[in-house]
Amino acid sequence: MKTLLITGAAGNVGGHLRRELRATYRLRVSDIQPIHDLAPNETYMPGDVAKLADMRRITKGVDAIMHLGGFPAEGDWENILHANIIGLYNLFEAARLNGVKRVLFASSNHAVGFYR
Repeated sequence: MKTLLITGAAGNVGGHLRRELRATYRLRVSDIQPIHDLAPNETYMPGDVAKLADMRRITKGVDAIMHLGGFPAEGDWENILHANIIGLYNLFEAARLNGVKRVLFASSNHAVGFYR
């Protein structure tokens, strides 16, 4: 069974995907928030996408990554910069350094900004 890492797994979308994918994959779930409702084939590894060392640690030994981690709404520049820009770079760099061949990057309409 292949190991799939889900970042942002404590969030709403991550929670739904965990339930759908746990029968097919061994899941490594990660988030800056604690995850307590683990299924038998799930392993929780806390991590902050803004820290490359965390991303290198949690991506080691996985077959693929589903990246949902980040700040999911409009926010101040510091939150967006660290979670969504630096965090995305760190995830892809850690995947490259650890030889992870597949990354699914989920984004949102917030990627293009909010106009009034």
